[in-house]
Amino acid sequence: MNRDWMKSRNLYFLAVPAVLGLWILYVGLVSEPAAAKKQTDFETEYKMSQAALLSIIQFDPERLNKKDRKGLGTDFDYSTAIDRLAREFSIAANQYEISSKKAAPKEGKMVQTADIKIKNVDIVKLTGFLSRLLTLWPDLECTELTLTRAKGAKDSWETSFKLTYYF
Repeated sequence: MNRDWMKSRNLYFLAVPAVLGLWILYVGLVSEPAAAKKQTDFETEYKMSQAALLSIIQFDPERLNKKDRKGLGTDFDYSTAIDRLAREFSIAANQYEISSKKAAPKEGKMVQTADIKIKNVDIVKLTGFLSRLLTLWPDLECTELTLTRAKGAKDSWETSFKLTYYF
C-alpha cells in the first residue's frame, strides 16, 4: 500500500482548516444554542423554586424553627395531623380509621407507630395526602403501604399504611 499521500504537506494545509471549520460550525450551531437553552431553563426553574420557597415561608413560618426545637415530640399527634390533612384533601371522616400505639424507646429515640386505613379514595387525593403528610413532618416515615382497587370502580382505592414517628 502506498502512503505517500499522508506525507504530503498539502493534505494538512487542507485538512486542518476543514476540521477546524467543522468544529466551529458545530460549536456555533449545535453546542452553544443547547448550552444557552439549558441556562435559560435553569434560570426559569430557579425563579420558580424561589417563589415556592417564599410562599412556604409566608404560609408556614414555623418550619424555620422546627429544627431548633428538640423537645419530646409533643408537637405531633396522629389524630390531629390526619384529621387536618383529610379535611384539606376532602377525605370524609367516615372514610378513614387511625389506630396509634403508645410511644416506646427504640435505638435511643422515642418511636410511635400508627396504622391508617382509608376507603374509597382516588389516587390523586391519596398521593397528595401522603406527600403533604410526610413533607410537613420530616421525622415521620411511611413503612408499609397497601393499595387495593375497589371493585367496580375505575379510580377508587382502599389503602392501608403504617407510619412511624421518631422524636
